[in-house]
Amino acid sequence: MISKKDCRRPGRRFLVRGIDNDGCVANFVESEHILSYLEEGTIKFASYIQTRGSIPLLWSQKPTMKYTPSVRINPNLNDSIPLAQKHLEEMKNIYGETYMINLIDKKGS
Repeated sequence: MISKKDCRRPGRRFLVRGIDNDGCVANFVESEHILSYLEEGTIKFASYIQTRGSIPLLWSQKPTMKYTPSVRINPNLNDSIPLAQKHLEEMKNIYGETYMINLIDKKGS
């Protein structure tokens, strides 16, 4: 397994969140699982790529002593739409068909 962290928006959790004006999401990581197997006397390879990163919207979360600090989403969602589209287009160009899964805890937001 190989993981690569994107150098464009690194940062500590709770300090760097969301998407920037270039369409780069915070804390983006690509993990590739590479498998080798023997089939009919031939070594073959297969791989599976999984990515993760911050939600592609303009938002922030100020660190506090609370277990789940409050989330502040930019009130003008129209500011986030072109940035999210840029990010998703880059994902499509690099990885092809992708699926998004929401892993945000609903209790604290």
